[in-house]
Amino acid sequence: MAYAYPRDGALDYFPCRYGNSRLLFRGPRRDLDAPYAAILGGTEVYGKFVPRPFPDLLEERLGRPVVNLGCVNAGLDAFLNDADTLQVARGADWAVIQALGAQNLTNRFYTVHPRRNDRFVAASAELRALYRDVDFTEFTFTRHLLAVLQARSPARFAAIAAELQATWRDRMTRLLSRLPGRRFLLWLGETAPPAGHAADPLALSPFVDATMLRALGPLVDGVVEVRLDPPGQDLSGLAFSPLDARLPPPSRPPPTTAALPRPWPRPCPQPANEPARPAFRRPVSCSKPVSSGTRAALLHRPAADRRSPFPGQSFPATFVPGVQNAVKPSSTATRTWNAAT
Repeated sequence: MAYAYPRDGALDYFPCRYGNSRLLFRGPRRDLDAPYAAILGGTEVYGKFVPRPFPDLLEERLGRPVVNLGCVNAGLDAFLNDADTLQVARGADWAVIQALGAQNLTNRFYTVHPRRNDRFVAASAELRALYRDVDFTEFTFTRHLLAVLQARSPARFAAIAAELQATWRDRMTRLLSRLPGRRFLLWLGETAPPAGHAADPLALSPFVDATMLRALGPLVDGVVEVRLDPPGQDLSGLAFSPLDARLPPPSRPPPTTAALPRPWPRPCPQPANEPARPAFRRPVSCSKPVSSGTRAALLHRPAADRRSPFPGQSFPATFVPGVQNAVKPSSTATRTWNAAT
């Protein structure tokens, strides 16, 4: 469960919904009776940590309402599966659609959450057959899943990348065909759309290349490319809560497994008032056979040497350790440890 509420130093995003949509957008909610424009996209359009996202700046420059339909971590499926959001986008005079990555799409290899598209839900039988050496219960997010699969076997991963690109072209074509007004495709990235094969799961728009954008040319009125600064270089214009400010910047590399402390073995602290415990010694197996006389002496010890691990306690005879299965005492009888052994 996630909680979204303003804290000291945090932005108030004025979250709102349109119609009966289950998607949460950044507000304040715009009036849809007057002519308006709409921008569909992910976290960059939503403007997380940004006091004034670019849809607000565009609204100020145009002098007309611009509906911010950016949804955090959304993919194309979030908009295609929500009829009320599509209705708002259809009512716009013109719409801008961000070229979101292809990793957050349900395809024949895996399923994503219908609204929070970055969440991995389940692997298909075809993916399990392709990667029999992977435990898919360890994954929650699509980027983590794809990064591990690519590192495990780039040759096998090529089939997944091709499937994601084909799925992206199909979903983007369906989304654009449902918008009757003017349509513009928006590319947000640190560089221009890659000319070749784009198969980096950690890119801003994974698996989307220039060839895929050009193929959508007949369906849009134009393609807008916006270059972004590298992440983590300048955070002065962003607004963080005290909790968010403690997080590392996006450009900081994650710690390697070699740098992490090993959780086991860990020494157990010993109270000062207790005597020193003897060191544990692994039992040594005896290579010589034990004679019957020695075995009998070990099994039939005198009563004085038989120490109870639970002194003074009694147990039902059927639960006393050491009682043979052949011994069937009375169901109501109880025996002490010493009596049973």
